Amino acid sequence: MWLGRGKSVELLPAPDNIIWYHKTKNQYEIFCMTKKMRGRPAVDTEAVNLRLSRALIEVVDEQRKKESDLPTRPAMIRRMLKQWCQGRGIDVDD
Repeated sequence: MWLGRGKSVELLPAPDNIIWYHKTKNQYEIFCMTKKMRGRPAVDTEAVNLRLSRALIEVVDEQRKKESDLPTRPAMIRRMLKQWCQGRGIDVDD
């Protein structure tokens, strides 16, 4: 790619990063950019979206307030579901 008066940039293919060099007269400047990872880290989970009645949301919020660390609603729902499973003898791994 030509950038004007004696300057050019060429893209070189690379599997994990983007590399190009900038050529001016007899000098080469090499640039390397690693690909940024976006989003949440990979974990063995899956999103579950659900609707709850206002009454049930109030129950969840009241239980959250009783916890010492004030978990988020999703965290409290996970705790409540885990306790429910454990109460029925179902083994739950975290």
